[in-house]
Formats: sequence, structure tokens, C-alpha cells
Amino acid sequence: MIFITPSLAVEISPTKANLNSIQFEKDYTFFLTLINNENVEKGIEMKLAYPSMYLDKYVSFEPKFFKIPPKKSRNVKISMKLDESIPIGAHTLETQPISDGKEVLDSFKLTFSIPGAQLHKLSLDKFDVIGDSVNSPVYLNISLVNTGNTVEKISPRLLVRKDGNVVDIREYKTEYILLPDKIEPLLLMYDPSKLNPGDYSLELEVTYTEKTLSEKKEITLNEEDGGALTMQEMRSTNYTVGLIAIFVLALAATLAYFIFPKAYFYTKKLMLLRRIQSLSTRQRTLESTFERLMSDVMGFVEDSNKILSKYGEEYELK
Repeated sequence: MIFITPSLAVEISPTKANLNSIQFEKDYTFFLTLINNENVEKGIEMKLAYPSMYLDKYVSFEPKFFKIPPKKSRNVKISMKLDESIPIGAHTLETQPISDGKEVLDSFKLTFSIPGAQLHKLSLDKFDVIGDSVNSPVYLNISLVNTGNTVEKISPRLLVRKDGNVVDIREYKTEYILLPDKIEPLLLMYDPSKLNPGDYSLELEVTYTEKTLSEKKEITLNEEDGGALTMQEMRSTNYTVGLIAIFVLALAATLAYFIFPKAYFYTKKLMLLRRIQSLSTRQRTLESTFERLMSDVMGFVEDSNKILSKYGEEYELK
């Protein structure tokens, strides 16, 4: 049996690299080759993947925007310069090129580590529960504080208990990045529609670097609408916001087409009139200066003739 692996629309080579040691303020350069396997031209934008976006200030791409003809390739230079502001610990620089508005499946990962004594410590600054109805989503308003000196990557988990027993678990797949000395606000949604009205305990678990931070909140769910937006209401709200946005864009286009050009040309007309007046004033000033200069020259000629005549010499001045 032969397995055929479909080729990616745009491939990257190489796909990974590692730096064994790091020096601050040193320029590190890497070259990638992007290969367009399709029969159409691809527009590419070089970006960092979400987990690596905190490294953006240390990294640059050359070029950042470019096009690759069908069945052709293009080289890209990645430059990186680190300084002492980068946190201690392991880091992964992952590029995630965008092709025509879509992510390229292939990526390049550069791993390196900053030496030093590591302190892993998170604390929960806020944990509020918004909503108390089984017919509406419940929102967890959370603020986490990274009081350590390393970058922490977390994926929260919610355990719903009733009478001490776990009746539901919600795993949040998104990986959140917490930088040292930063507060990270999170708004997580939980759908309680499969629960019956009653008293529950919501236990939030945050696991990071083999440690777990947990906090509990007691909540009473009822059948009444607690005021939180339902999915239908959210869709309706998005639709309304969309209509408002379209109206604003249409209004802006109308202003740009009819009003702004008129104001623009009126302003330009005033500016041109002022410049003409200024040039006229300068012309009159130059004419006056020229007249005074010619008067001085003629006076000089007359004085010269008088002096020469006094000594009996005749000169013809032209």
C-alpha cells in the first residue's frame, strides 16, 4: 500500500533550528526558503505565530511582504537581536507566514534559552462569575498575574461540581502567554445549558510548569435569563453592529466623495491666491530695489566723470 502525502501550498525550508548559546546585542541571521507548490501566484506576509508574538520587538523580516510566482521559491532573511529585557528561560520563535489572508500550514521554529535562576509563580488577581441562568452563557472574568521571571504558557480548565461531585469539565484549548510582571485579563465562557437549576461550585484550574493554581466560586443557577447575552442575541447584536458599520462606511464614503473634495479645492484656491499676492509683493519689492540700484549706478557714473574731468582726463564710460 502506498500512502501519498499531499504537499503544502507553500513549504518552508528549513523548518527548525536551535541556538545553544545567546549573546545580548548580537545580530543573529537565518535564511528561509519559501516554495510555492501551486500553479497560481502567492502573496506572502511574514509574521510570528501567536505564542511567539512577545518576541516581535527582537525580530525583523526582509522582505516582510512579497509574492512568489507559481512553482517558484523565495528566500527570506530573519534577523534577531536580543537584549537584557528578554525573560529568563526557554523560548520558541515560531514564524507563521500568511498567504492571501490564510495561514501557511508550514512554519519555522527557532528554540533558544536565556540562562539564569528561574522563578515560576502565578497568582489570581480576580475571579468573577457573570451570569446565573442555565439558559444563558456564564462568563468567567479572570485576571492572572505573573510574579515570576519567566514566560508562562497556560490553558485553563473549569470543573463544575454539585454536592462535591464533578458534573462537567470544560477544557479551554487556547494557550495563553503570560509575561513577567504583567497582568493578563481573560474572559472565558461556559455553557451551562445541560445543567439543572441549583447550587454549583465552579473550580478554575490553571496549570503551568508542573504547578497548578486553583480557585473556587459558588454559584446558584436558575431558569430565568440572568441578563447575559445568548448566542442568538450575540448574533443579532453582531448583525446590528454590522449594519451600523456599513452605514458609517457609506457616510464616510459620501463625505469623502462630495464634501471633502470641495473643501480641499477651496483651501487650495485660498493658498494659491495668497501665494500670488506674495509673489506680486515680491515683484514690486524687486522692481523698487532695481530702480534704486540703477539710480546708484548712474550717480556713480556722474561722480566718476566729474572726478576725471577735474584732472583733465576724458574717459568714455559705457
